[in-house]
Amino acid sequence: MKKCLIDSSSAILLYKSGLMQTLISTFDVRVGTVIYKKLTCSGYPGCEQFKKKFQGKQFEWRKKKMRRTAPIP
Repeated sequence: MKKCLIDSSSAILLYKSGLMQTLISTFDVRVGTVIYKKLTCSGYPGCEQFKKKFQGKQFEWRKKKMRRTAPIP
């Protein structure tokens, strides 16, 4: 399965549109530490569902600092 790195605003939009399960079934979804904290913070749309997805290992949380492999133009 291909890996997918997602940001918080995209994750929330996919959650609101009901397309999150499609993403999870298609990709191995990963997020960084800051995104994990945002998605599971009280007050954000879907925070309880995102907590369940992390606990159920549907999303992978990268605790290490991610390295950029290519320069940003």
